[in-house]
Amino acid sequence: MSLLASFLGIVVFLSAVVLSVVVLLQSPKGGGFAGILGAAGEQAIGTAEAPVRRFTAGVAALFASAALVHSFVI
Repeated sequence: MSLLASFLGIVVFLSAVVLSVVVLLQSPKGGGFAGILGAAGEQAIGTAEAPVRRFTAGVAALFASAALVHSFVI
């Protein structure tokens, strides 16, 4: 396996983990991780949605592009 394929595999794995955590943090009104913690969770994590959505979109784009390139490299 080439160095590029190994690097892309690590990027795909880490972005998947980060994306999972960010998605759980994203919806405090409908449950999510911040909703589990209650009012203290909303104060600690916050409810600013625009930066979180932008970060989620960026991580999702990184995940999708790294996975696509990884599939062609292997």
